[in-house]
Amino acid sequence: MKAQIVATEDFRYTAEIRKLAVPTGSYSFVITTTWLGAKDPTAKHTAVQVTLDADGLTALRDIIDAEVNSELRAVSGGAA
Repeated sequence: MKAQIVATEDFRYTAEIRKLAVPTGSYSFVITTTWLGAKDPTAKHTAVQVTLDADGLTALRDIIDAEVNSELRAVSGGAA
């Protein structure tokens, strides 16, 4: 699964999660960047690359959800 998570006139960040065959039950989580003003604007550079198990991937999702929900509550002045 891949998703562009930031897109501006100057750069892109793309996140990708892939299930790995080895080690069993593990996932690859990668964030790549592309700078559109570079000599090769199609070149991708790895910003983050980590291997996680399902618990680690779930923990990552949970902290993202918690932060986004906290921000939504702050903006709305109440419960999100």
